[in-house]
Amino acid sequence: QQMETMKLYREFGVNPLGGCLPTLLQMPIWFALYRFFPASIEFRQASFLWAHDLSSFDVFFRLPFELPFGIGSHISLLTVLWTASTLAYTYYNSKMMDMSTVNPAFQWMQYLMPVMFMVYFNSYASGLTLYLLFSNLLNIVQTVGSQKFLFDSDKILLKLEENKKKPK
Repeated sequence: QQMETMKLYREFGVNPLGGCLPTLLQMPIWFALYRFFPASIEFRQASFLWAHDLSSFDVFFRLPFELPFGIGSHISLLTVLWTASTLAYTYYNSKMMDMSTVNPAFQWMQYLMPVMFMVYFNSYASGLTLYLLFSNLLNIVQTVGSQKFLFDSDKILLKLEENKKKPK
């Protein structure tokens, strides 16, 4: 199956690692953000909407018991909103792709990962989850807007067919 997938990539002139490069370029920035938000003096006691301290987690709902795995005894609304926006973005993107050739485990993993990160981000700096939420919302607007107003899918398909006809 992998050989056929690579053959298909070559046939249409698509680089399978094309989506990895932007992620690799962002990795140092992500590491810096994870260290910056909880340690920054500027975010201590700085509030935004219901989050009273952006260097700590926001407590939207306090539970009468402690949840396992370090989740805590609270629910962070910014984390819940980030998880919901990530799941919505993932669902939208999966509708744009042909998932018939994708391993079924991957189909579920793309929905499971945001929920797993929700466990981690629930007790993390609300400034970071606020940043991630706004970043997701911006990505959603950018993706939907570019698909509706910038890209001509018929023209892209025509270009892929031209690449297919070129000798290898």
